[in-house]
Amino acid sequence: MLLNPRSRLAYNKIVRPFSNVVKTTPDEFTKESTFSIIKPDGMNHLGEIFNTIHKEGFYIRNLRMTQFNKALAKVFYEEHLGTDYFDGFRDFMVSGPIIAMQLKRLDAIRHFRTLIGPTNSDEAREVAPESLRARLGTDNRRNVIHGADSEQSVVRETDFFFGSTSLMKR
Repeated sequence: MLLNPRSRLAYNKIVRPFSNVVKTTPDEFTKESTFSIIKPDGMNHLGEIFNTIHKEGFYIRNLRMTQFNKALAKVFYEEHLGTDYFDGFRDFMVSGPIIAMQLKRLDAIRHFRTLIGPTNSDEAREVAPESLRARLGTDNRRNVIHGADSEQSVVRETDFFFGSTSLMKR
């Protein structure tokens, strides 16, 4: 997907300097993968998010800055269709650019979920005050980052953004 001029500027100034974090070495293929999305509200905190991910020993295997439209958000978040919060959440996710990432490290799924903290940022501030959501999130929706919760989710979400049949334009 083509980025608008504002998003391209943000990418060039904020994401590109972290290109040294994007690494792939032969031993990385033996490590577990996880999947993450930096949400629109996280775009103002990219430096802190990428530094935290790097310090925790994650390697970025794939990265794409893009923006959902309503139809693609509906497909990606299909398990939430029909809930009372879906429309508001979908509107939030299409409100600005996102960064999708495939991350690798040992015990990646569990470690990343611990790193980001509980979904609700208020709860995260109580039980995981050092987590990304506690430090940077606002509420249950605007919590800066998503992390896959299972191996099945990692496969589905990674394929959605990076697979050969990806619906997201390159």
